[in-house]
Amino acid sequence: MLQVDENYDGREVSLRSSETIELRLKENRTTGFGWTFKSKGEPVCTLVDESFSSGGRSLGSGGTHTWHLRVVGSGTAIVELVYARRWQQEQPPARTFKFTVRAGG
Repeated sequence: MLQVDENYDGREVSLRSSETIELRLKENRTTGFGWTFKSKGEPVCTLVDESFSSGGRSLGSGGTHTWHLRVVGSGTAIVELVYARRWQQEQPPARTFKFTVRAGG
């Protein structure tokens, strides 16, 4: 399993079919901001599951959003997310995150 975090923004990763990517990004839901996929890397990748774990016990503390993507095909795909408030779609996102998946047989 390849673990991907903020340090992979703009990078390219090479994987084989059936390998898994664990994508972990910091998120603070109490502010209304959250990560949303613009592209899940389909059809090369498929989203297997996702979860959120709180980073602290105090009110207003953020946490980590985790997704597991599995490589299911060959080729090149983009995984891209935006960090924004869902109700402020007319405004640019606060952050963006994108990486390229190159998958072979």
